[in-house]
Amino acid sequence: MTARGEKKDQAEGTLNKTLSEIAKGRAHPCYLLYGDEDYLIEEALKKMVDLLLPQKARDFSLFVMEGDPGDAQDVYSDILTPPLLPGRKVFVFKNTRLFYSRSTAPELIRRVVDNLDTHPPIAARSFMAFLSMVGWTLEDLRDGEWTKISDGDWEKALGEDMDEDREKWVPRIVDLCLAHSSSGGGPTDMAGGMEDIISGGMPDGHVLIFTADTVDKRKRIFKVVADCGVVIPFVKARGEAQQKRMLVDNVEAFLSERGKKLSPDAWEALGRKTGFRFRESVEAMELLVTYCADRALIEEKDVEEVIGKTRDDTVFELISAILEKDLNKALTNLKDLFRQGVHHLMILTMLSREVRLLLHAKIVLSSGRLRSFQPGMDYGQFSTRAYPRLKEMAAEAGRERLFLADQHPFVIYNALRNSGKFSQARLIRHVDQLVATDVAMKSTGRDPRLMLERLIIDLCR
Repeated sequence: MTARGEKKDQAEGTLNKTLSEIAKGRAHPCYLLYGDEDYLIEEALKKMVDLLLPQKARDFSLFVMEGDPGDAQDVYSDILTPPLLPGRKVFVFKNTRLFYSRSTAPELIRRVVDNLDTHPPIAARSFMAFLSMVGWTLEDLRDGEWTKISDGDWEKALGEDMDEDREKWVPRIVDLCLAHSSSGGGPTDMAGGMEDIISGGMPDGHVLIFTADTVDKRKRIFKVVADCGVVIPFVKARGEAQQKRMLVDNVEAFLSERGKKLSPDAWEALGRKTGFRFRESVEAMELLVTYCADRALIEEKDVEEVIGKTRDDTVFELISAILEKDLNKALTNLKDLFRQGVHHLMILTMLSREVRLLLHAKIVLSSGRLRSFQPGMDYGQFSTRAYPRLKEMAAEAGRERLFLADQHPFVIYNALRNSGKFSQARLIRHVDQLVATDVAMKSTGRDPRLMLERLIIDLCR
């Protein structure tokens, strides 16, 4: 068994043991659930609270706080005040920053990059925590100001794990945080007070439960919680194959209890729709179980019929419609993206990236240095003939990064093929339009949906 598999089994064993202890009336004074598997943490928290407190007692005995509270003294007082009625009092601190330190900054940035497309609120929360930790503000980064921060300062903030590709994600996350007025979520200097409360002893029956996305195990508060209570990690598997195995392991019981199974093709279809992410996958399976009420086996066609298009499907179809100059289809897909809750700045970023790819592809082809590429060649021919030459060009460019060469080979192949549908002058004009639209969205009260519709109409001309 791999080390990751052993850790996973240990985490499951610790959770099962914890639930068993609580069910027998033996609760620890504190618990910490941490890691990047948000869905599993929420499920574990729900099971623990269900065992700790009956539903009828929660109005007066359950206190749930998102992030870290602004007035720490009031919280300390509540924790140390014995209950008016016999029984437990449970305090839940969700997504706390008490366990953060400068050493967790690289992990926060990884969560920003991993979640920017799929879970923007998580990305925004992690980024704001990072800013608070390193002493920066959104004002320091907005309107391109982030480019003025030196490599040395970035390296100081992120240590040896300095992200060299920050131009790909910093502008997007800054815009997202500005659009949603994200806040840092409270002070991080509560740790000392919490350490004293936990180590000094709380009233009998009082229980603290912390959830966090990342922790520094060297911090004293982590050691105090580990000594006085229980720490359970929920670490996401890396890579699609590992995510799939972990998902299968955790939902087999869910399906078995309902007398259902997924066919192998259905699992693959589910993965295409959800990326094997826990939350989306479990929500999809709940729908599938209802849809297939009279059948034990859930098949691929059921997944396709029930789940429908994902956001990635819609984005792909929007870009394809623009390249085909199919205005009706493009506007329909734009409407679908809004219906799916995709933020207008995110849609603009997607369009900007595509136009930028086309322009760079046009410039590369116009330079005459990529003669090995022919518009009619298939992907296999491109991979063996043109792609190696493009990587050579990127190496020759040195520190002047070749944006096109940084992309996945299939993305490059499509950009080179599709760039012939636009003149270079027109693509430059579209870049100017995108910049003007970006500025207008952030500085005026005009309807962003109308602005995107007008932009797409012009792209499809």
